[in-house]
This record gives sequence, C-alpha cells and structure tokens, in this order.
Amino acid sequence: MSCYNCQVAPRIIFKVARSNKRQSRRRYQLDRDHEQSLLQLIGKEGCYLLCVKRIAELELRCGFLDPVWVYTESVKRGWTQADCLLLDSAAILSWLTCQQWRKSKQGADYKLDPYARGWEVLCYARKTGSSLITHFVVGDRAGGILYNPLVDSITIAQGYLESKRIFTLKETIV
Repeated sequence: MSCYNCQVAPRIIFKVARSNKRQSRRRYQLDRDHEQSLLQLIGKEGCYLLCVKRIAELELRCGFLDPVWVYTESVKRGWTQADCLLLDSAAILSWLTCQQWRKSKQGADYKLDPYARGWEVLCYARKTGSSLITHFVVGDRAGGILYNPLVDSITIAQGYLESKRIFTLKETIV
C-alpha cells in the first residue's frame, strides 16, 4: 500500500494541448465540467469522505487535501463507490497518513479513551417520512463537533446521534 506522502502533489492537473488553441480551450472546459460535477457529488453525498479527509489533514498537520483528488484516487483503489459510499474508510485514512488505522462502528453512547490516539466520526440521523437521512461529522471526543462539512445541517439540528465510527491507530507503516 503506497501512502499519500509517497505520491506526487494531490492535484487534478489539466493537460492542455498547445498546438491548437481552440482544441485546448475545449479540452480544458470539458475537464472543468467534470470537476464541477465531482465537486457537486462530493458536496451532496460525500460528508463521510470529507470527514476522513479532514482527519488526515489534522493528523498530517497540513492545510488542505484536494477532495476531488481524494475521491478519484479512493474510487480507483476500490475503497469508495462512484456515489461516494465508503467501502473501506480505514484504508483511505491509512493511505493518506501512512499509518495503519482500524475502524469500528459503535453506539451513540460510546466514549473514546481520552488517552488513546484516535478519532471519532459521529453519524447523525433524521427521519423524513419513510426514509432516514444521515450526516457525518468529526467529533471532538467530548460530545461536540470538531468539523462539520455542511454548516447549518438540518440533520444535526433536527436529528439525533445514531452511532459513531471510531478510528484507532494500529501501527506505523514501514
């Protein structure tokens, strides 16, 4: 498993052909349209992915990881489905931080050991008719919210804490 630190800078690089200006503008526009649709998808359905990305940023003490890059690479590696459903969130976090993480799903009343190195992702739920809407945020280990990818979330305001995803460090990848 290669990690984030071993990769080239996490950016979407648009290759522009220099031979024909019209062709290069057209290709650049197509790439931008694709990026906008990915950003729209991540913004609408990717709160769990954005939480894992934010934990990696905090672990690495870096300012920003490109969400489109994290999404496309995790889809390529089979850890995320195209609709932003995470299949292996621990693998994404391990790959981004070069450390081995494990994830467990716990109940809403679970308390993370204050001395253990770990993170919690809180899953809030809200019932609307016959469907259940969920939203993920990074918890601050004291019952509050450290990071919310969607400010003014109705699910958090009107919903309830359903469960927690607990990420704990296993060991460093050598």
